Amino acid sequence: MNYCQEVIRTYFGENVIADCYLQQLGNGDGVLKYYFKDTWDVDGLILHPPMYTLGYYSEHKPYNVYCWFNESDKLVAYYFNIVDQTKLRSNVFEFRDLIVDVLVYPDLQFSILDEDEIPGNMDNGTADLIYNTKDYLINRLDKVIAEVERAIKPFSGQS
Repeated sequence: MNYCQEVIRTYFGENVIADCYLQQLGNGDGVLKYYFKDTWDVDGLILHPPMYTLGYYSEHKPYNVYCWFNESDKLVAYYFNIVDQTKLRSNVFEFRDLIVDVLVYPDLQFSILDEDEIPGNMDNGTADLIYNTKDYLINRLDKVIAEVERAIKPFSGQS
């Protein structure tokens, strides 16, 4: 597997870097694989080694999505990041994280995360992008997830 960094530029100007493995890149879309090194608590969902994520990214969409799998290759959840400024290259995938995330379970139950962190002084264009993308995702979850599953299927342990 080819090494590739994920560089998350937060809305507030910080960079978060993860060491991943490039699974696919072409036509402005890509897939990375990341193995959890630490335990994370995301809205009560515990993620830990040896779990992994397959991340689907697109330069053409205002979101990316992490598909989280347990050690038995069973899908645990989807985690949509609302983003902009996505640039995908063979050695680095980078994007700006726009604060709000959508956590979706396989049964399509979902939670909107961090909406309360949107600053009151955010420019209208960025705020509109966040709210429009959130609405798009929650109103079309089944369609969007089917598209993501097609993109990641060759790289997951699922049949």
